[in-house]
Amino acid sequence: MATISFFAGFEIKDEATALKILKVLKEPGEPVPLTPEEKELLESQEKAGKELLNNIDKFLKGL
Repeated sequence: MATISFFAGFEIKDEATALKILKVLKEPGEPVPLTPEEKELLESQEKAGKELLNNIDKFLKGL
């Protein structure tokens, strides 16, 4: 079993799911069939990444 860590500290421990998510991220125009759970994981990862970038931006503007 492999653990793959994504941006913002998000981890997927199931190797098959992680590889599908990586394929979606690598080739965003290519259709990749995802289960509802995999879609939810990808959406939550995207949301966490955006929140982290917003927080970094606020911090930098405060300097």
